[in-house]
Amino acid sequence: MSELIVVSLILGLLALAVAGWALFRVETRIRGLQQLVEARERAQNQTDGLVNALSDRLELAEEELASLAQQVRRIKDQLTTVNMRDTGDGAFQQAIKLAARGATRNDLVSACGLSPVEADLVLLLHQGKT
Repeated sequence: MSELIVVSLILGLLALAVAGWALFRVETRIRGLQQLVEARERAQNQTDGLVNALSDRLELAEEELASLAQQVRRIKDQLTTVNMRDTGDGAFQQAIKLAARGATRNDLVSACGLSPVEADLVLLLHQGKT
């Protein structure tokens, strides 16, 4: 009977050693998984920070783009106004020169883009004057 107890004790100790070894392996695996989760959380936090920074920069870039677009519209409007003024003055200057050389009303309307009334006025003031 004592041999049976010894064998039972040995088997029990062996089972306990196997269980301890298995528990050690499970704990090691759990620690490894915990480290992996922590590393992924750190990476996610870094990614979130980068996304927030990029979002802030994008918002600033959009605001700057809108401001630049508004400035371009304002400059375009100013150029249009200046071109209209220059074209008008240039057309009248050309019409005055043509009138001084004896051009007709129709000549001034077609060559300078003046209205008939404007052409008549230019002719009245400048026709034949050299």
